[in-house]
Amino acid sequence: MSNNSLLKIHTIKWSFPDLIELPLKLILYFVLLNHLTKEDFGILNLGLLVFSYHGLAQFGVTDWIMLELPKKFVSKKFKEMDILVKNSLGLTLFNLTILGFVFLFISFFILDSSLIFFVFTVFVFQSIFYEYYLHFILLLRFKYILNDILYVKLIFFISKFIISYIALVYYGFLFYLFCEAFIFLLPILLMRFYRKVRLFPEISNYFNLIKKGVPFFLISLLNIIVGHADRWVVIALLSIENFASYSLVLYIATAILIFPSKFLSIFGQYIKEYFETSKEIKEYLKNIFMFSTSILSVLIIFLILVKYILPIIIANYLLIYIEILDLISPMLCLILLRFTIALINLFLNLEMKQKLLIKSQLIYLLVYVIALPTTGLLFGYELKYLLWTVNFVLFIQMCVAYYLYLIDKPIWAWKKIIIPNIFSLFFFISMLVNIQFMTSLHIILILLLIVIYNVLPFTHSFIRNFY
Repeated sequence: MSNNSLLKIHTIKWSFPDLIELPLKLILYFVLLNHLTKEDFGILNLGLLVFSYHGLAQFGVTDWIMLELPKKFVSKKFKEMDILVKNSLGLTLFNLTILGFVFLFISFFILDSSLIFFVFTVFVFQSIFYEYYLHFILLLRFKYILNDILYVKLIFFISKFIISYIALVYYGFLFYLFCEAFIFLLPILLMRFYRKVRLFPEISNYFNLIKKGVPFFLISLLNIIVGHADRWVVIALLSIENFASYSLVLYIATAILIFPSKFLSIFGQYIKEYFETSKEIKEYLKNIFMFSTSILSVLIIFLILVKYILPIIIANYLLIYIEILDLISPMLCLILLRFTIALINLFLNLEMKQKLLIKSQLIYLLVYVIALPTTGLLFGYELKYLLWTVNFVLFIQMCVAYYLYLIDKPIWAWKKIIIPNIFSLFFFISMLVNIQFMTSLHIILILLLIVIYNVLPFTHSFIRNFY
């Protein structure tokens, strides 16, 4: 089978389950919004915020093996791939069990709300089962056993939707939470008994693995500190109802980023293998820059469409959250900036430049520490100003990250990467000042950009030159 066909098949198999999951998630989220009070919805998102910290228990090891697995695959060292995943799983579960117990023990004594403590307990348990599920997926994904992933994910996503919907609508919020605690047992059992995939955690070479993961852990830690600071400000200084509205905006942003992130993930895996087997740096750089231009162009067009469609949906179906209409423009900028930064971080990781990533995050943290209290003093901690502050800091981080990535690249590479970012900046400004003719002009310019860079011919060119 040709490389062209393989890339298409792998991309479809990897992304198709998410095509099914996204509408199911949106429906369930809509049901949650309509069945829960703002306070309960805010508490639920507080639990999800706690869940988002589970990755720290990996101590960077999972991120490290994600760069090592393509090397092992290219070298056909499949047993070593199994060992890496087992060790990562064992280390993560060990850390997560201890940290989760300590967190719940402290929470029990300091929290006044029994509901919040129950929600925290639910998501601590969920994180343990999720890590097992995640490592199953990693093992199969990097071995390109995508059929198993496809079947298991499809069954899981559909079953999860049915279970969650029935639990919430017919049995209430508490039973829904109980189901959430153990929901990831379903794909684990499917992997183990239906697809006959064996994966048992091991804790050998614990400290050696920790050493390997330190650079990635520092990056993740900085990401979480700066990425969640605005949410904790909302929780601490505003109200749980404000946090519910803020969380809805962030959820919409996350939902929009699902498909671009999946495509970025599979592209990163392929380009890493290309980077390992070929030393043609010029061809490698051309591929990633053309990819950047193409995917950013498509994303920006989609975001402009969202700008006009989303207010209609909110005004007709989510009147209780009508205040988030003021947050749509900064949310769209947030999506673009986060994805662009993820793109640069991918390239830095591919070239094993984690030290530059840490520098980028430290600068981001410094700017954030200055910008956040400055916003509070000048404008107060309103949701709109908080979101624009996050955008400002992300924009600074994007500029710094691009500079750090391009600092050792030839002049022609600077030209290739600057062009799409001029359009990104133009989009950012058009959202900031909210001038309609700028947005319309921007659509025309982006369409021209896509024509100039020949998105479809690029795809075939990339596949032809892949190996």
